[in-house]
Amino acid sequence: MTLEIERQKFLDAEFFQLTLSAVTRRGSVYQPNLSEAQRRPVHSTLQNLLHALSRQYTNVSVSEGQHNANIEKIAETLTQLHAPLLRGDRFRIGSAQKALNLHLKYLWCLQAIPRPPHCPFDAYVLRAIPEWRERTWTTIDSIDQYIELVASARTVAGEQPLAEWELSIYNRLTRT
Repeated sequence: MTLEIERQKFLDAEFFQLTLSAVTRRGSVYQPNLSEAQRRPVHSTLQNLLHALSRQYTNVSVSEGQHNANIEKIAETLTQLHAPLLRGDRFRIGSAQKALNLHLKYLWCLQAIPRPPHCPFDAYVLRAIPEWRERTWTTIDSIDQYIELVASARTVAGEQPLAEWELSIYNRLTRT
């Protein structure tokens, strides 16, 4: 295996761990009292999905409709394969969007893909959207709700692409 492949495997693993932590830390994803070993199949499925789906974003702009379908695919696949391990027996759209959008943000910041169509929607971003300030990303559970969130964010972002808008919000709010 070449050094470049080894470096890429390392970065892929690190970015997945960061993504997984961001999704599960506040997301109430799992049934209570599951061990790490019991959660591992969910992690493996999510990692495989993110890796496979991110290939679509490599050289072309993915349409809004396809991006939303990718988010739904993550939620539906994890729900179908791992419902007994998941809180409420399902992987919510809010968690799926956070996973895919954050994963794509890492790839975009590395300049491995063109700018993604959306951004990771989390508490920082929701606070910047007036009609979403009192809501949480973890409770979004339909693609229609997600589409409403994207439309609201675009209104606030104006002409700025969502990925760039979110990056500036994140950097401004997390400066130490």
